[in-house]
Amino acid sequence: MGSLSRLTASVHGGGNMTLREYILFWQETYDKHQSRPTTYAAHNYVFKNHILPGLGDIPLSELTSEMVGEFLEERRRFGNHRTGSSGLGEETMRHIHRLLQQCLDQAIRDGLLTENPAKAFRYRKSTTVKANDKTQSYSVGWMRADYVVTKCDLSEKKITFCHDPNRAANLLERERVTCRKKSKELRVKSPEEVLGYLPITAENLEKYNQLVENDPGYGTDGKIIHNVLSAYPLNSNREIVALKICLIDVTNSTHLGTHRSRISIDELAKIIMDIPNFDERLSCGDPGLINELAKSNGKINLFSFASKYCLYHNKEVYGRDDYSIFDSVVAETLPHYVHGLSAAKIDSWRSNFDYKAFADCIQMILDEYGIDIPNRRRKFDLFLWYANRKKQIL
Repeated sequence: MGSLSRLTASVHGGGNMTLREYILFWQETYDKHQSRPTTYAAHNYVFKNHILPGLGDIPLSELTSEMVGEFLEERRRFGNHRTGSSGLGEETMRHIHRLLQQCLDQAIRDGLLTENPAKAFRYRKSTTVKANDKTQSYSVGWMRADYVVTKCDLSEKKITFCHDPNRAANLLERERVTCRKKSKELRVKSPEEVLGYLPITAENLEKYNQLVENDPGYGTDGKIIHNVLSAYPLNSNREIVALKICLIDVTNSTHLGTHRSRISIDELAKIIMDIPNFDERLSCGDPGLINELAKSNGKINLFSFASKYCLYHNKEVYGRDDYSIFDSVVAETLPHYVHGLSAAKIDSWRSNFDYKAFADCIQMILDEYGIDIPNRRRKFDLFLWYANRKKQIL
């Protein structure tokens, strides 16, 4: 959290982080510690020779699927640096695309993007067409997954393609069916199956809750949040709501400033005030409230911020424990405790605004491990985050 906060300080001050800056952060923070040295070196080569020259100077928040598509096609046709060669082979292109997509997926989990512009594309294999009674193959290269070829002129090597709503609908339904199937396959791992991570026990949850409270930085932040929300519990005054938004954003690194062009603090405060029965729903822990707040703007996914804003009010104002925080550390750590749970599955909860599925997963874990202590959800949040915020592996 801290490293990313420092990296995005310029953004909060009015700047805009480039893809190059985020990739360097991603390499040092994630890739270096999760990949073998040879894999890390291979990734570095791809970044240095392909991705950074083509996309590195583009502000992360302004990167679009069209830019990614143009970049991929340029690499496919002219990306080979060897003398006498021009384009790159299919395997190399797949590697470039996969690495870019992996990096941008993490940017979503870090709260810097709402969607991955690289996911809109896939590499189409050679398309077989018939012209002048002759069957020939022609590669269409990189194209949006929901597009189809409508015309292929082999003599001029021109291809016409368009959006196919049926293909788009089928892709969406296939993703939903896959998610439904996977949700039935989740199973909490036994303590013996959890390797390299601290076991989930009541003792560990209490221990890390105490560590956070005693931390000179995080403990003080918690006390400030408690005092402010106790003094201003309701969400009926625009200036007060804006103040609370800023407090939770700064202390929890939700990076709202990186999305300044898409949502302002004032707009978000108005959104919160306009949601019907907001305070009443907070007081009873309505999970649908997080989904409603997360997608209310229509331009940015506020899933992580919404979970934090609602949790703090639910706990500090009403003394309840109905919510769990969704952030990148939790998303990366949970799969180590649950069979069948992947980063893609967790991200689908965020992108589909399915907070209940996430909350149900947390409850399943706590129930299976027999955690029956006061404020168990909040203490589980603090345990996962504080123990793993620096990839603290045993």
